[in-house]
Amino acid sequence: MKYKFMTLKNNKYSLIYFCFLLFFWTHCCLAQNTEDTITFEQAISQIETVFEVKFSYNSNTAKRFRVSTPNTNQTLTQTLRMFSDKENINFTLVSSRYITVKFPKKMVSFCATFIDTQTAKPLPITAISENKTYTSNSGGVLSIDSIADNQVLELFSQGQFIKEIIIYKAIANTKGRCPLLFINTREYQQITHYHAL
Repeated sequence: MKYKFMTLKNNKYSLIYFCFLLFFWTHCCLAQNTEDTITFEQAISQIETVFEVKFSYNSNTAKRFRVSTPNTNQTLTQTLRMFSDKENINFTLVSSRYITVKFPKKMVSFCATFIDTQTAKPLPITAISENKTYTSNSGGVLSIDSIADNQVLELFSQGQFIKEIIIYKAIANTKGRCPLLFINTREYQQITHYHAL
């Protein structure tokens, strides 16, 4: 008795069968985390409605957080503890009906290549944030290994203030590992000249 293995010669549908199996296998493996996330504001709104409390938090920071749906079938303290443990967000009870929220610092790496729009050449940059100074290399590349995503960088070139950037906004508005950021130095030179008059 001879056994025939599935080959394209023996079965013209073997490729379709193989693709079908591969599709379902990948779908099952990749779809293991089915828990839905919602915005932080939606989650807090649910807790406020169920427990008749009010939260105080930084709305700009809250917009950047997606969280799992809180379990409101327990007491307020249990709900907040579970929510806090799962999302690493701290809650402080100010009174029986007023709660403050403290978000964790989200540390990210940041890289950008600064280019002068007038000359199309790399622009040497010095960035200052919370008493820390970062300097670009001669190619205009500013690389920071770890910085809080809500930090503000004050950019200077040749001792002259250029502009401020917020890390999470700069990351959201650019693509790539070390994207190009174009700086119009002429505009800043005119502003400096005007203030000098």
